[in-house]
Amino acid sequence: MKTISQVVEGVIHRSPFLSEAIAEGLANNAQIARRIKPEVEKILLEEVSEGSIAMALHRISKTSAVVPFGTRFLRQMSDITVRSNLVQFVFPESADVSAVLERVSRIAKNKKGVFLNFSRGLHESLLIVSQEIEDEVLVSFGNQKYLKRIGGLSAITMRLRSRASTFPDCTIRY
Repeated sequence: MKTISQVVEGVIHRSPFLSEAIAEGLANNAQIARRIKPEVEKILLEEVSEGSIAMALHRISKTSAVVPFGTRFLRQMSDITVRSNLVQFVFPESADVSAVLERVSRIAKNKKGVFLNFSRGLHESLLIVSQEIEDEVLVSFGNQKYLKRIGGLSAITMRLRSRASTFPDCTIRY
């Protein structure tokens, strides 16, 4: 049977924000206790007082030598790239979108440093490209009109080292 302290510690460590706030001493234990009380009670299958949760939080903060989540995250990063002057297009889904994407990919490949990101949904396709090839993209799509265009965008690419041997690197874009 788990103790209140064990359950509280598990709940806190699942949330990088709470974990970091407690590690930095920025947390109000009473407020966090009120917030996580329903989850702790659900796990323990019994009522628990806010005071006992707050005391468990106090003990965790005193004994915790946890590296804040942000620091752990930053240590895994090997490269950050910021790209600006990007344009986003949303096109309605059509049968010839694959052929058009192939043309756009060739254009981007032939120009050094051009950004291209494509996502295909059920009803529409999203294309984000460097502003320098915007006109060529529109020509490639021919008479197909876009539903939306947003300019002046930027992309941040973070390259993270992965612990899994099957995936040596992974890239996250925001």
